[in-house]
Amino acid sequence: MVMQWRCITLQITPFVSNLRHSVSNRPARYSGHPDTDDVRRIRAGAIANTRWRRRVEDNNGTMDPATGDGSTLSDYSGGTKVIATLSGTDRSHSATATVTRCVSKTYHSPSVSLAGTTDGFSPHLGEACAIVAQFSPGYWRWTCHHNAPDEIEYGSVADLRICHAVIGGDNGWWPTHLLNSYIDIDATPSVSNNWGGACDTGQMTSPEVFAPTGDNRILPASNGYIAPPFFHVVARVWRGGDITAEPSVSSHKVYVPQVTRIRIIPGTATALTTPIYYTDNTTNVLLYAGCTIDAAQTALNSLSTSIAVKYPPEVNIRFIASSTTIADAHTLWIDSSDSNYSSLWGRANPNDRNAAPAKEGTVYIGHILGSLPMEYEFYLKGYSYYIGTFDSINLPLQLGDIINAIANTTTHEPTHMLGGVSPTYLGGTTGSQEYHNPPSVYINSNGTTNHFLIMNSWEQMRYDYEINKRGSKGFHESNKNYMKWLLPKP
Repeated sequence: MVMQWRCITLQITPFVSNLRHSVSNRPARYSGHPDTDDVRRIRAGAIANTRWRRRVEDNNGTMDPATGDGSTLSDYSGGTKVIATLSGTDRSHSATATVTRCVSKTYHSPSVSLAGTTDGFSPHLGEACAIVAQFSPGYWRWTCHHNAPDEIEYGSVADLRICHAVIGGDNGWWPTHLLNSYIDIDATPSVSNNWGGACDTGQMTSPEVFAPTGDNRILPASNGYIAPPFFHVVARVWRGGDITAEPSVSSHKVYVPQVTRIRIIPGTATALTTPIYYTDNTTNVLLYAGCTIDAAQTALNSLSTSIAVKYPPEVNIRFIASSTTIADAHTLWIDSSDSNYSSLWGRANPNDRNAAPAKEGTVYIGHILGSLPMEYEFYLKGYSYYIGTFDSINLPLQLGDIINAIANTTTHEPTHMLGGVSPTYLGGTTGSQEYHNPPSVYINSNGTTNHFLIMNSWEQMRYDYEINKRGSKGFHESNKNYMKWLLPKP
């Protein structure tokens, strides 16, 4: 590119400022300043009978040294800094006046801003990310006192990409989807795009920059959707169309939620309608009153809302009640029972750091109901762990109590699918009770068990806590911090 420049006009103007010119011991004030006519010359005058020595220099060297009576200096080009020096001698009074002006110009790179970009969109639910990129060309700005207009640089080009920030890769970015290439920003200063989430490259080989601790993931899977937690909209602009040069870059992080589908197996609601009794030789106690089929179905349909409120609001996860398969979403099945897992309230495939996009788990309502008589029997027999379980609880339990137990379990199992509580990364338990809170988390300082924690294993469960008769259950801070790291929100 040919560097543009702007000449200035200097005058010796009496009675302004800066320079002293002694005439018969009488001070007169003079100053030099840029003219406002913006011509390519330096003009001297305004004092009769004056000889001028003129010199103009820039960062390329001295230009046009001259001595004479004329008032015009030759044109010149090049350089971003101009120093003009004019020395005049008034021959009538043997006095001199000198004016020096330095005028420079500064280059401002082309820029890009991203506006209107959708945060928290889910490609898995058919949502699109609205992107608006606005480009501005580079320009030269002068330090003139008369507010000279900027000199616009033309010919810059840009592109718009969806990327992941990676260690290594293409200048720290791994491009996964090219939206617009070689945009002529002179003709197209603004570009809009609705991106639906599909990527067009294979598996990334560089780990994504994921946390200050250096814990990184490799994403996305080949030809799939962008997995949580986020991607970057990246716009780049090259000055003068030189794509071999370093571009100006603007990026915007867009957060993608993890979607978990709640799938209720047809007929499951029936399990909630039947009353439950504890019966022995001397006792017949109604433990659960049962309900209508409509009430049971309505309660189950509200589970997605009940689960969502138990997660920290900073965790970017959505629960959707749907019978339709959703790509790259976890699925939690709500079933009545499974003879292969008769002692379990629920189960789920563990998924360290949410690495796999579509894991599954199941909650067994029949098992939650079926364990109620056993828990009541242990309470009556005074087994130490169950002492006080049903104290101050009005029997029979109602549908809302059982739904509380179901909601706690349907919150527990999806957390396994997010990687909680991983023995590899989070210090979780190992063995038959792996992926749960360790004793350092659930044992109180006085040696008692904290039954309020959702990610405890079944060995720390008690029915009165599961139905929220002692208060609502929640996540330990370590669980919350992990999920906020895993699935951040803007």
